[in-house]
Amino acid sequence: MFSRSNARQLSTVLPEADHMKGCIHAKVTEERMNNELTDVSRTLVRKLKRVISSLPSFEELFNRFREVLDRHNKAVEQIADMGEKLGGGYVFDIHYIESAYAELALAVSGSIQSFDALTRDRYPRLQDAFVRIDTRIREMMSSTDASSGVRIVFCEDTSWDLYCEIGGKNAGLAELKNVLKLSVPGAFFVTTHSFNEFMKFNRLDERVEALRKSGGISESDFVLLRDSIIAGEIPPALDEEFDKAIRKMKLQCGASCFIAVRSSAEEEDGKLSFAGQFDTVLNVPLEAGTVKEAYKQVIASLFSPHSVAYQRRFGFDAHTMKMSVGCVAMVEAVSSGVVYSLDPSGKKDTLL
Repeated sequence: MFSRSNARQLSTVLPEADHMKGCIHAKVTEERMNNELTDVSRTLVRKLKRVISSLPSFEELFNRFREVLDRHNKAVEQIADMGEKLGGGYVFDIHYIESAYAELALAVSGSIQSFDALTRDRYPRLQDAFVRIDTRIREMMSSTDASSGVRIVFCEDTSWDLYCEIGGKNAGLAELKNVLKLSVPGAFFVTTHSFNEFMKFNRLDERVEALRKSGGISESDFVLLRDSIIAGEIPPALDEEFDKAIRKMKLQCGASCFIAVRSSAEEEDGKLSFAGQFDTVLNVPLEAGTVKEAYKQVIASLFSPHSVAYQRRFGFDAHTMKMSVGCVAMVEAVSSGVVYSLDPSGKKDTLL
């Protein structure tokens, strides 16, 4: 029989047993946690050792850094030597330029390779930029077409090495937006490469060359050439690029946006302004057909009688100049005006 005394003893033993059980469980849990922490620590130590062992030694890093500096200094010395030769006190030919540039390119390329090794290839675009610039320079030295092959580029995507293909006016907009970080309306630029493609596709380059060789070119010849450009067809590849650019422009400024289609010839807004010489078409809706017609009107203005006369007056060959075109979103103006950098009357040159 289970007596009351047995019950009292049991009631005393059970709490002690539960306590002992809890202590044993806690100890087991603590040991398990310690074991797991030990395993984690050992794993981390092994991984750290692998990472550290893969790193170059301090001596190797220092040598790489010294290589970067040595090759950079050699490039700077080569640039200084070329600058001295170009100063006018020396007689040199294309062979000097080619050999001097070859040494410069070798030094710059070596410096980039050492820098890549030093930084473990953290800046892959640096080598890409060098290859692009090097290719352009070598093309210019060999008198081949240095075109990048880019047909249309948006303002925010324009790098300095494209400036010669987008003309002075567009290059100024790209500089304002990308370098000075000023607010510039959305815009895309149709390059001189596209101009060349258009002229070749419509066989107008042959007509220009024939006019150049004939010598005596009349005003009616240029009028006929201008009309032929306006009647010409957009090459298929450029036509597709236009459609893509217009779709992107609609996303940027809305489908109801209007644009200004503006000239940006190679020499425009350079040493000479060419102010008023070429056409600008305003309030152009973002419709493919309308934009392309405006583009043709602007490039045709390169051969208008008054712009040809202007080019001849300042020593430019009307047969060789190329036209880039900017398509810039129009904005609602709060106010407008003109700032003169010189007094129009010519009496003062110290006031704006």
